[in-house]
Amino acid sequence: MKAFILLCCFAALTACEMSPPAWEEAGEQETVTVYACGGWQQPQIDQIKEAIADINANARYENENQFFAYGGEKPGLYGSGENNGVRCVYWIYSNYPTQAGRDMWNGARSANESDWLAGEYDGENVFVYGNGTCPVGTSCTWMMQNVVTHELGHALGAGHLGDDQEGVLTSRPSSAYVTGADVEEICDHASCDSNYHGVAAKLTEETYDRLAAVEFHCLNE
Repeated sequence: MKAFILLCCFAALTACEMSPPAWEEAGEQETVTVYACGGWQQPQIDQIKEAIADINANARYENENQFFAYGGEKPGLYGSGENNGVRCVYWIYSNYPTQAGRDMWNGARSANESDWLAGEYDGENVFVYGNGTCPVGTSCTWMMQNVVTHELGHALGAGHLGDDQEGVLTSRPSSAYVTGADVEEICDHASCDSNYHGVAAKLTEETYDRLAAVEFHCLNE
């Protein structure tokens, strides 16, 4: 069964194009330290690291600071209070904490999708939602990197690209990695170093084949 990928970035259902304000650190051109929170498998953690590395390889602040750094794991679950004051990427596959998360779950369940993935940025943290544990080796697990990259783009203030463009910031992603269109969108909202706009995307025939095998849906489509 094809994976059900939802890349919505907000807590309301009315417009996938809207997102909360960027992280304060981004406005001050400070590197944001991001943690894997709530319990992750190592292959999934590796994809969070790859998402961070992909963005950093393609753009940076005009003061030459990198956008993100990986801070490590924090086992505390969302709502426990253990991770207060840090920027988390939460892995949540039950007890979805926001209305958007619950609606994503209900949508996937209504569609009878057993292998699905969803992303949300709420202005404080990034959430990756899944059904069950998203077993290692499934397309759900592989797409974790794409979802995290997409939501981190929103955390920098970027919106969605048009669906006729190629990039991770489209609501129906057409790339596994950051593209020139993504860089342009990010740099339209973050203060980028104009001399550091190269695209270091690692797009291969295998990447495109794997993308072609995955069906993408936005929440309100």
